[in-house]
Amino acid sequence: MSFAPALFLPGLDADQIFNLCEGLLWVLIAAALIYRASKHGLPSKLAVGAALSFALFGISDFIEIGTRAWYSPWPLLALKIACVVSLLAHLYLRAKATHFEK
Repeated sequence: MSFAPALFLPGLDADQIFNLCEGLLWVLIAAALIYRASKHGLPSKLAVGAALSFALFGISDFIEIGTRAWYSPWPLLALKIACVVSLLAHLYLRAKATHFEK
């Protein structure tokens, strides 16, 4: 059963539309990170790495539209785990770098 109006996205169920929106959000965040970093000079390794992680996480949501499960097939689950670990590592490194700037 779909909660989405057929007028907007025919053939997609609510979970697929949610994954599409979520994937777009992560890709937009990745673009915003690169844009913001480029406004302050060359993008830093942290910004590029985080942007890549967000973009890959968005791509995993696009794949999930077809699989309808975040845990299957196992490479999709591995990609999602790698993205989350990478984002947590970037968050830690950014906090550490900010702490030393003060």
